[in-house]
Amino acid sequence: MALVSIEAIASAADIMFLILFIQVNLSLVVLRYRRPDLRRSFKVPLVPYLPLAAVILQIVIGYFLITELKHGVFVIKITVLWLMLGSLIYFAYSEKEKLKRLEEKTVYEEVPVRDVAFKVLVPIANPKVAPKLARLAYIFAKERKGEIIFLNVITVPSQTPLSAADRYVKDAKKFVQEIMELITDVPVGGVIKIGHKPSEAILNAIGDVKPDLVVLGWRGRTFRRDFVLGSTIDPVLVKAKCDVAVVKFGIEDDKNILIPTAGGPHAILAAELAKDLAKYYNSRITLMYVGRESDRKIAEKAFKELEDVLEGFNVSRKFMVSLDAVDTIAKESEKYGFVLIGSTNQPFLKNFLLGIFPEKIVRKSTKTVIMTRKWIKLIEAVKR
Repeated sequence: MALVSIEAIASAADIMFLILFIQVNLSLVVLRYRRPDLRRSFKVPLVPYLPLAAVILQIVIGYFLITELKHGVFVIKITVLWLMLGSLIYFAYSEKEKLKRLEEKTVYEEVPVRDVAFKVLVPIANPKVAPKLARLAYIFAKERKGEIIFLNVITVPSQTPLSAADRYVKDAKKFVQEIMELITDVPVGGVIKIGHKPSEAILNAIGDVKPDLVVLGWRGRTFRRDFVLGSTIDPVLVKAKCDVAVVKFGIEDDKNILIPTAGGPHAILAAELAKDLAKYYNSRITLMYVGRESDRKIAEKAFKELEDVLEGFNVSRKFMVSLDAVDTIAKESEKYGFVLIGSTNQPFLKNFLLGIFPEKIVRKSTKTVIMTRKWIKLIEAVKR
């Protein structure tokens, strides 16, 4: 004689599947708002209403599965037990793997003593690009009364002990301190880490420093097909729990700013950074939308969204009808010193992480291009 009926076991399994489906639907809603820029292979209509309706229906089904069975209490107990056991196994494994991936050590750290409301983390490696990144970070930090932390990562092969890089610490320290000396009236600090992967060391530094913004330099190309912006930048864009700005430096003979936009949180971040640049350089800002004639209502909404952020600044609009957004924006960018692109899910402005749209802009434009990715917290996604 069985201790528990097969119906009870089946119901417990059904409850687990319902919990899984609830998580999938909630994740869909959160990701739609947190990462609207991702290129998706399919689209769910009526978000967030349809997924939320599915969640409610699944909860109702789960309730009846439990209450209508003779062994309802047992179903609840075994479901909770499975969840606890599965979570224990998962976290025990994931933490172990995380420690392996984040194996690194800090060999130098000099950070400002006072606490500020805004922090900028700037990973530096190229001596030619580092001063330009420092200047840009200085503008963002100065306008927000913040501080800057420069990070240099010394990398060694995965099979090589970290101690093998100790001989490079002296030169790295000199490099970081030289860049720190370029900053005068903003609190500044420096960190040097030794690790096997630059991206993981940067992510670990983000966890330690807890910056509001990370500013990364980009050479404008990658030699690997499995990465879009590079093996260092791509993981940071996906995992960093803060705002990220990726910069490809070019000619800045004109300090005026162009923001191609179709709306969304990443475009708002682009506008916020543009505001800092405009205040520092006394720049004029142009909001630009490229699309069809029928897109004017969409453009109006996108313009209004950014104009609210840029209130008080010299802002103008430009709506251009074209089927070749890349070529149109690239040509228009030559009239400006800075181009700020916030990733979005609109048809003409593809995700710069999984797509190639900004890459094409960079290749065709000779000006400085700043690509932005806004970190959207879970609570903000739920509110939206």
